[in-house]
Amino acid sequence: MDNSIRQYQIEWKNHLYSSISQKKVSVKLVHYLSDSLIKVILRDRNEITYYLRILDEALRNCRKDQILLILYVIDGVFRSLHKVIPTESDLFKFISSSFQENVLVRNEKKIIETVPEEDCVNVLKLLTIWIDRNDFTLIFLKGWSNRLVEDLNLMDNDVNNTSTAITIDKPMTTHSNTTTTTTTTKTSETTNSVGNSKKRTLEYIDKIQNNYESSLKMAKKTAVRVEFFNELPNEMIYTILKFLGILDLIKLNKVSKFFRDIVNSWPFFKKISFEEQPTINILYLHGIFRHYQNITHINLSYCVGASDSVIYTISQYNPHLEVIIIPGLSFSSPQPLENLIWRSNNLRILNISQIQHLSNTLFKCIKSKPKLEKLNISCCHSLILLMLQCNTNIPASLVHLNIDCYCKTFDSYSYNIALMGFLNRLNKACGLKRIEVMDVDTNIVKSTIELVTNNMWKMASIANNMAIDNLLLTEKKSTLNRRYLNGTTAIYQASKQGHYITVELLLRTGLVDYRIPDAQGCTPLIVSKNLATARMWSNVLGDKLLNISDSQHVVNRGGVRGEVKVSDVDKLNQLFVSVVQIIYKYIDFLKPLNNTFPKNPMGKEIDEILDFHIRFPKHLVPQNEIYRQSILILSSLLKDISFLRETYIPESKDNYYRMSLINQTIRDDIYFDQLVLTKQQQKSILLSLLM
Repeated sequence: MDNSIRQYQIEWKNHLYSSISQKKVSVKLVHYLSDSLIKVILRDRNEITYYLRILDEALRNCRKDQILLILYVIDGVFRSLHKVIPTESDLFKFISSSFQENVLVRNEKKIIETVPEEDCVNVLKLLTIWIDRNDFTLIFLKGWSNRLVEDLNLMDNDVNNTSTAITIDKPMTTHSNTTTTTTTTKTSETTNSVGNSKKRTLEYIDKIQNNYESSLKMAKKTAVRVEFFNELPNEMIYTILKFLGILDLIKLNKVSKFFRDIVNSWPFFKKISFEEQPTINILYLHGIFRHYQNITHINLSYCVGASDSVIYTISQYNPHLEVIIIPGLSFSSPQPLENLIWRSNNLRILNISQIQHLSNTLFKCIKSKPKLEKLNISCCHSLILLMLQCNTNIPASLVHLNIDCYCKTFDSYSYNIALMGFLNRLNKACGLKRIEVMDVDTNIVKSTIELVTNNMWKMASIANNMAIDNLLLTEKKSTLNRRYLNGTTAIYQASKQGHYITVELLLRTGLVDYRIPDAQGCTPLIVSKNLATARMWSNVLGDKLLNISDSQHVVNRGGVRGEVKVSDVDKLNQLFVSVVQIIYKYIDFLKPLNNTFPKNPMGKEIDEILDFHIRFPKHLVPQNEIYRQSILILSSLLKDISFLRETYIPESKDNYYRMSLINQTIRDDIYFDQLVLTKQQQKSILLSLLM
């Protein structure tokens, strides 16, 4: 940081603390503090972090009679801000949400519960001004006003029964062009001043309530006609919406103006994960990270839409990131990632596994993070080499380091030599307690730091069931669903290698999520190497998956019957189990030269095989045994020409689902050529399709 900027920040801090200690904030000082802060933010928006931290510390450490003075400074900042920035701009929303979340919300308990009673009227006046100027969200300001009213017990019937009162010598003006002035308070024994002060307080409360209720009233006129939502208190609506995921909120934002205002006016979450939506639209990502600017945790694991421009947007609008998990992403250059890490001053956890072509500059950015606790650079070959050859100190806060290489790119002996040199260079101030590494030769590498060579994924790859049993006793259960190379899990790797006993062992824990796909969207069931593994999946999960209906029916409070569609992942897994059962039912007809065919087949069985082929990932077709065997079974079922002409084809004319399947498969020349049929059989089937 430039020395002049640093000196400027120290001077700003000293002026703030000196004014607070003197129990007064002059108009001139408020002008100086607010204008100087705005000038710095306009030059670089990320500098706001320093000033937010200073204001946060001031509120946490100040006495209760100094709280109002700090709120006056914040008010002055927004008065100056309105002169130079429109309220609708992204920069204003960023500053507003930053102040609300990092200063006001963090100190809400102290402000509301410890502010002196004689200052409560002025706090309520500030709330009114902030509502008029639209500085912060309405629900936030309403919550503060309600709590103040509840704590003071300011009800109409209490006005005449109070023995003390609050009088204002210099009432604070509400004009937006003037600056907050110094106020002094004193206690009076006159009952008339009691009533006047209480009535003024109630007037401000009524204004806050009326403004808030009128805005919601206008919004509810255009709301969807869902009866129970209109009956719920507003605070309960927000509580309900907090449980929705990011994609659900995006959809809700488009329902009506009522829900749009709710979603856009409240920071529902600080943690965003797109791990289960790897193909999300890039425009959605840009919009989300521009609007929600107080995000602290972000997970973009194997997200296809996370391009260079998205990373730039995150670094520009989200300076408070503490956790960044972005394994498996691809960038055209390392600059976006360098910029993101450089601007994340509060970074604690960083996972950039399997990202290639990273630079020395990025490595320097990582080492400069003073709060970094966990770092995962597995399969980042260039960064692993830089780390092992590092001659300077790594962050003292670093506790967990992952420099493993699942793809076995490094030579084991050379890796061990480099690792031993790295461990010898670590100084005593280093806080490292655990390092995940490749296979280590204990004759070469010796260290007091825990070196982890085995993990669930490696053991599942080689079917080391005894080691898996030991890991289940020592490792956390969350490691069962941890994603490794190309987004694969331990059960995925066991299924892909055909280790069906290992798959069954992992499933018996009851904690494995078999729905987690790899980076290309394939689940552990789909990549089963052989029929034995596929049959094991069918035996263990068959009943559970087949009981999933095409749509789960729900009835809402208004008596309207609705449907929740089953996800594509569950549907494909369901079809996989059905096809495996069909294969074993007709396993005697798998011989290609067998001219016989099953008697009395079911049209549903043909439908399920065709649907399975349509949904099956195309890149797995050449080497997948289940797909090849299902082609042979389908060929056998289609040999029954009488069934095809008399039953299956006629029923498809009134069945749009079956007609769609036929048009995408049997009537497609490329697909039809895959079927194992003689020329005469092909001709008979094609003639049947023309009927």
